[in-house]
Amino acid sequence: MESPPEGIDYITNLETDPIQQGQFRETRTSVRSRLQTAEGVSSKWTPAWYISEAESFAFVKRAIFKSAKTLGTDGEVRILLQGSVGSLTTAQLNQVQDHFNSEENDPGGVAHLAAQNINEAVINKTVTVKFSSADRIPSQSVLDQIKDEYFLSLSEGQDFVDAQLKSLYQALPNCIDVEFNPLGNVDVAPGALASPGPGFQVVGTVYV
Repeated sequence: MESPPEGIDYITNLETDPIQQGQFRETRTSVRSRLQTAEGVSSKWTPAWYISEAESFAFVKRAIFKSAKTLGTDGEVRILLQGSVGSLTTAQLNQVQDHFNSEENDPGGVAHLAAQNINEAVINKTVTVKFSSADRIPSQSVLDQIKDEYFLSLSEGQDFVDAQLKSLYQALPNCIDVEFNPLGNVDVAPGALASPGPGFQVVGTVYV
């Protein structure tokens, strides 16, 4: 351009010389995926993330996370595991450790994780839940679920208390009474976790 006006260096025709910058327009699916990825990255290495990842293994029933600060260690965290069926084998513990200590989940080896079995205080009792009539007795799965949820609510060193579990069953419609055999609370040592043993059973029956 000869003698261009002040402030104008050149003129371009976008029809013949298109210039595109920035990203392509995102779809709802791509936005959702991007946000989920960002959320997943931001939530990594939190206690909740360690627990969720550990409990995703089929052979793990429950996980308890111990930070380096709690342990008083430098650069090592710990995950305590309760197996779905008994204690975890050495191979299973190693599988969990390898998952967390991989380059993807621990880039640069910043926080080494050690996986261990939870020290369990095994409890065996027969809990008899009595109802007003046979047609009011819930399914065995419902009775067992209440028991399982109670044990999952207990933290390390928390005693097993008959009255606490009894109150959960008494909340069921038409429950008349709840009996324990043997009767009595169970003291749980610090660092141990109350767990139902193979002899722990819940029986629904008619009150007479």
